[in-house]
Amino acid sequence: MQISDIEGVKNGQVIDVHCDQLYFSPNAHYALSVYCSTPQKAEEQKEEQTNNESNFLSRAFKELYAKDGIESVKLSEEQVANLWFEQSFNYDSDDYHVVFIQKQTVDSKGEIIGMNGVLIPIDAVTFKKSATGEWELFNKNVSVAHVGNYGEAPDTNTAKVLKLSDKLIAFLIDDKGKSEGHNDIISGEQWNDWQEVIIFSASNGWNYGGLVYLNSNNDGFCDENEDSMSIYKDVKCWGFKGELGIVPLENQEYPALLVTKQGTEADEKLNVTVAKNDLYVFKNGKYEYVKPKVTSSVVSKPPVVQEAKGKITTFAKNSDERKFLMDILRVPVQRELHVPIQFVVQELRVLDNWAFLTAEPIRKDGKEIDYTKTKYIVAYEEGAFDSQMNAIFKKTNNQWELLGYQIGATDVAYACWWKEYHAPKNLMPYSEECQ
Repeated sequence: MQISDIEGVKNGQVIDVHCDQLYFSPNAHYALSVYCSTPQKAEEQKEEQTNNESNFLSRAFKELYAKDGIESVKLSEEQVANLWFEQSFNYDSDDYHVVFIQKQTVDSKGEIIGMNGVLIPIDAVTFKKSATGEWELFNKNVSVAHVGNYGEAPDTNTAKVLKLSDKLIAFLIDDKGKSEGHNDIISGEQWNDWQEVIIFSASNGWNYGGLVYLNSNNDGFCDENEDSMSIYKDVKCWGFKGELGIVPLENQEYPALLVTKQGTEADEKLNVTVAKNDLYVFKNGKYEYVKPKVTSSVVSKPPVVQEAKGKITTFAKNSDERKFLMDILRVPVQRELHVPIQFVVQELRVLDNWAFLTAEPIRKDGKEIDYTKTKYIVAYEEGAFDSQMNAIFKKTNNQWELLGYQIGATDVAYACWWKEYHAPKNLMPYSEECQ
């Protein structure tokens, strides 16, 4: 490994580049992130990164509960508060950083009490970067939402961001769960993909925006085999996937959300039909499902996946765009690995407005990361872990956004990313035909 291969090292000096702008999109079960950064001096970046990574959570605890804490604080004998997730974003040309905190019920030993059907209250503290570069308290919101199940909020490192309007953005958080439906003949079960919607505006801060239902199927609860002895015999199989679009409404602050479905679905009597689009409108303080009165033609259709016409290029090692991509990836990865990091870039493929990265995260001091102190400990100790990682980015409206990443996969985890992210297949060095 040569020092010139390490992202952020220039003339033998480690330069701490950091981006503190992050966007996320509000749909069901996937999150979209868009970041922004500008070149800074090493000393300024180091000070800013320390502020971002170390102080936001502890400051949030102090602002909300007047208590000191690094990772969690005890609110009472029966309740603790700890980080759900935090994220930077840009709103109306200003930089913000929000910390979402989950309040969990614990027993006498301090262990989380998990009960089915019990939602977790979420508080939020938002900071805004001032003209002098300092992060100042913008607002505090208590009980922004009640989410999750079994004592915990949905597991997420980042949310996807959906721009609802020039004055509204929404964070989308995956909240997959199993629901049951019943009829006179047999109990029918299905797997649903819900997306939690949390909306931000400068005037009101954060507010819960409801649930959007994107994907569903009854895999495992159907059996069309005539010779089967299963209790699900004669229950027809179905499934659909949805794409979320925005439908502006006249004289309405909030646009409608239209889910364009592909596939089949079942009615209350388990009759399988072609899946129909779903429309959600904002009323009574959140998005609610209504029967669609508009067609999908008013919404931009998902892009057709095809080979891009451009050639694979890359960004120079010390270019602003390359540093920017490393910055927006560094935020969630650093939070996940619990240590300041830099990237040893093995390959950066750029194709039109897309970028695909293969790299190895290492500590800022150049040492390897101790994965036994991360959530990857089991895979690492069993030898089913590769320290290499991949990430995919897209440039929209002149801003790069992080669409997704994976760490530690021992197979080709990105083989179907072209389909998942509607990316050109030749962006990745290897792709498969995916259903």
